[in-house]
Amino acid sequence: MSDRSDQYSLAVVAYEMLTGRPPFVETDPAQLLNALVTKAFPRPSALRPDLPNWIDVVLGRALAKLPEDRYSSMADFARGLLAGAGAARTTVRIGAPPAPAGGGLLATYELGARIGPGRLGSEVFSGTHRALGHPVAIRLLRRDTARSWDGVRARFLREAQTLQIAHPSIIHVRDYGEEGDLVYLVTDFLGGVSLRDALKTGGAMPWPRLKPLVAQLIEAARLLHRKGGLLCGLGPEIMRVVPEDEGERLMISTAGVWQASDLLATMGDATLRGTTLADVELHYVAPELLTGQNADVRSDVFTMGVLAYEMATAALPYEGTTLPALLGAMLRGRVRDPRERQPSLPETASAAIAKALSPDPGERYASARALAAAMLV
Repeated sequence: MSDRSDQYSLAVVAYEMLTGRPPFVETDPAQLLNALVTKAFPRPSALRPDLPNWIDVVLGRALAKLPEDRYSSMADFARGLLAGAGAARTTVRIGAPPAPAGGGLLATYELGARIGPGRLGSEVFSGTHRALGHPVAIRLLRRDTARSWDGVRARFLREAQTLQIAHPSIIHVRDYGEEGDLVYLVTDFLGGVSLRDALKTGGAMPWPRLKPLVAQLIEAARLLHRKGGLLCGLGPEIMRVVPEDEGERLMISTAGVWQASDLLATMGDATLRGTTLADVELHYVAPELLTGQNADVRSDVFTMGVLAYEMATAALPYEGTTLPALLGAMLRGRVRDPRERQPSLPETASAAIAKALSPDPGERYASARALAAAMLV
């Protein structure tokens, strides 16, 4: 028996004291053993909403399935609890691995309220850097047995590496880390609303509002391409519309999908079984990735076409309740003219969107610059 085994046992007791139930409630011994090895337990704050979010982080690390992913000692577990409660003021170099003698994520950042959903089932929270006092956004992803954990971690790390770019429409990643069954990204905190919420409250965007936002999106994509990055699969849930002195700015907070293997590894089980379309991002992924090819700039052109169409009409160009149905709609390539829903859209912009949405990559624009030249005249 080690410190880390005792730590797990104590965390189970703390979990039950806080929520009124153990992390796993299976009564059959075989089912319980399977749950302990393969399943994620409910977040404590999901069972008891008055609990602070940092409890999820600390107990999540202490209850990690692999002993090496837990705190290194019982004392560090206690420090993690104190850090979450705000008693600790230990600082950690930004970008460094969690300090072994401190509380890691919670020693560096104070975790605030949940902002909304992120990519791949992650959740986004507000936060504050404890030493510097500046506000941040923290995207947390917990181990999910419905997806390949290694694949998800690889995509998160690639996003952190890609978004080290200075551009007014790209939210810079400040920190990345892993703690137990958790990975996290930290970015600057921005006001405004998600693009999804902007479309829900304001509806379809007329061309005078849409044009500058699309121009910002295309320019951000162009810079990403120059740095070897992509935004394929980027959706409205993980984009923000931020007010500025003169208008609005569309902000990108995550990078896209590069390889079909990455996409396959991180799809949910329900999507792979064809029972439902559980992965919202697939509406924004070019069809060549869904058929096993890798992404390139033309795949990003498709994603920008989907986003422009949805912003102009508040509807998706291609629909499907399962992956085969969605892919079939994309490959047929029949899109309703967006001007039927958005009369202010110029004919040139409508034609550019239609070309960007072609199922054949060879028929799309070859670059973000070419898309801008055709759409933003």
